[in-house]
Amino acid sequence: MPTLREQFALLWEQLRPEWAALLVLGLTVVGGAAASLAGPILLSHYIDAAQAGVMTGVTLAAGLYILTATALPVLSVVESWLATIVAWRSTNRIRVRLFRHCLDQDLELLEQHPPGALITRIDGDAEMLNEFLSTFVVRLVTATLVLAGVIVVMARLDWRLGALLAFFVVLSALALNGPRSFAQRLWHAHRRASAEELGTLEELLSGTEDIRANDATAWAVARYLGRGWTSYVAYRRAQILANSSWAVTVLLYGWATASSLALATGLHDRQLLTVGAVYLVFSYAEAIRAPLDAVNRQLQLLQTAGAALARIRELLAERPRIAWPATPVAVGAGAPEVVLDGVDFTYPGATETLRDVSFRLAPGRRLGVVGRTGSGKTTITRLLLRFQDPARGAVFVHGTDLRDLARDDLRRLVAYVPQDVQILHASVRDNLTLFEHAVPNRKLLDALEMVGLSTWLQGLPNGLDSMLAAGGTDLSAGQAQLLAAARAFLADPGLVVLDEASSRIDPVGERRLQEAFDRLLAGRTAFIVAHRLATLRHVDDILVMEQGRVTEFGARADLGRDPRSRFARLLHGRLAEVTV
Repeated sequence: MPTLREQFALLWEQLRPEWAALLVLGLTVVGGAAASLAGPILLSHYIDAAQAGVMTGVTLAAGLYILTATALPVLSVVESWLATIVAWRSTNRIRVRLFRHCLDQDLELLEQHPPGALITRIDGDAEMLNEFLSTFVVRLVTATLVLAGVIVVMARLDWRLGALLAFFVVLSALALNGPRSFAQRLWHAHRRASAEELGTLEELLSGTEDIRANDATAWAVARYLGRGWTSYVAYRRAQILANSSWAVTVLLYGWATASSLALATGLHDRQLLTVGAVYLVFSYAEAIRAPLDAVNRQLQLLQTAGAALARIRELLAERPRIAWPATPVAVGAGAPEVVLDGVDFTYPGATETLRDVSFRLAPGRRLGVVGRTGSGKTTITRLLLRFQDPARGAVFVHGTDLRDLARDDLRRLVAYVPQDVQILHASVRDNLTLFEHAVPNRKLLDALEMVGLSTWLQGLPNGLDSMLAAGGTDLSAGQAQLLAAARAFLADPGLVVLDEASSRIDPVGERRLQEAFDRLLAGRTAFIVAHRLATLRHVDDILVMEQGRVTEFGARADLGRDPRSRFARLLHGRLAEVTV
């Protein structure tokens, strides 16, 4: 767990840009605390002036009290408004920072943590901080100022009153703050359990079809309830500790009130306090309950916020293994030569995936990659996109090691069309450009025409501005793949990577998609992963992978004619209707 100093350091990093609003907020908080303290004092003077028959004092005290009572709610509204603005802006910065950080991480982070768990980290923990920040400054600081003011005023009346209240305030602070470190660990466990519960729920909902088809609904409900029970137990432990601390504080408050009134009564009997002063003691003894309530609530929020900050720090501590160069090498445009030289790769915690993989793909050539599941095909695509780095060896494009290229240059050079296309709940235009609004409509229409989607677009109610459903549920698999191909057209890449892009499409849709890919790949280097050999009719070269090794590489026509080649056996044994 981070120390209190580390927690406030991270908070201040986000709050510092709001220094002007914080300054105004601080002045407002001080004004609100002063108004809260002034009310009982003015009523005390009013009582003493009325008892003495001094009407001038009565009128002045009454007028000032009305003014104070009017200013207090106004200051409270201003405090809440400013605190909410500061909290919202600060936590939004945290959200953006966490989201950018996740996008910059290696793929292992997203594979090891379910989306629901990461959502809890990025949004849930930030929302916890938002609640903390929007009330912390106003309530905790105001409560601290009021408690300090009460002690000072009581000490001015009689040092024994001030010492008595100070003693009980210190005891209450110890009771509330004593178990802070342990409480933070309990709240941290609760936040982690909540993240796992949300991750499980997201996983089960995404697998609804399989769950229902296999009659596993009872198992799914039991699994979700199990996660929920774990989260509840973690919450109950943290809440019991918090309530126990507060119970001790309530007991101390009762003793403080009774002791203060007894001492004030004794001092009045000895004519050391006026009736108004006794009222002030009673009023302040009653008034310290509200600040103590506020302190208790804010310390609980501090504990939960501390747990949220610890989880945020854990996420920010994640570091990608892929480092982009400070002084990258520039590469030319056009179709690149692609070379893998002695490449080894192993996923964390797994056996070796690629072993001594070497081949050279000439500029403008189309390479078809085949092999059994787990042979390393998709891993090579990840290396080409630099989602991973080789453990040994290197990947070269245009004669340059990918590790020497700038990230933006590599993304412009390589276009990727995956098996599962990501369709966003956005317009057709935004799905094509990924929210790059500078792309002219004519270019978008040309790209859609190139992939054969012009007729589909004309049937939409608002053309390029028509909204698509999240996940592409209003599109066929073929339309989604064609839309992905149009995206690649817009990028105008030199190297195109297709990873099982037609595996879910019927033969008619596959033929349309193949025609679109033929246009897309014209004049470009291509790396095409396929299970169905029909997809590889138009490639120039073939790469056959087996258990992470290259077992065959060469021109498609040559391998197809050689009866001893593995590719020829695949053609005639597994898909006899394919023409060599």
